[in-house]
Amino acid sequence: MDSVGLMVMVGACVLLMWFSGRKNKVAREEAYNFRSSLTKGTEVMTGSGLLGTIVEIDMDTDSAVIDSEGTKSRWVLEALVKPRVVDTAQSTLERGTPGVAELGDKGDAENSTEPQEEELKKTE
Repeated sequence: MDSVGLMVMVGACVLLMWFSGRKNKVAREEAYNFRSSLTKGTEVMTGSGLLGTIVEIDMDTDSAVIDSEGTKSRWVLEALVKPRVVDTAQSTLERGTPGVAELGDKGDAENSTEPQEEELKKTE
């Protein structure tokens, strides 16, 4: 009975490793296909979260220059990924931060600090 249990455990480990390896292979293929399809004007995101548009690409050095709100910077292609699409309404609810409608009519920084100032006055 012990040998059957051992065989089941080994089989489960092999299956787990195979599925994990397959998932990684698919992710690598998707990343390679994305990077090989990069051209001028493609919107990208860096691994650190910087969003920008490719203005120059050099496949010889595997690098690209991206423009992010007027600032240009050079990145290796491996650091570039597809930009994530985030549902801002849903992510705002998950974080518990106030939305634009809750900040007031103007939605500026002055209106957003008013509740904090009132709370500080109450605690003093």
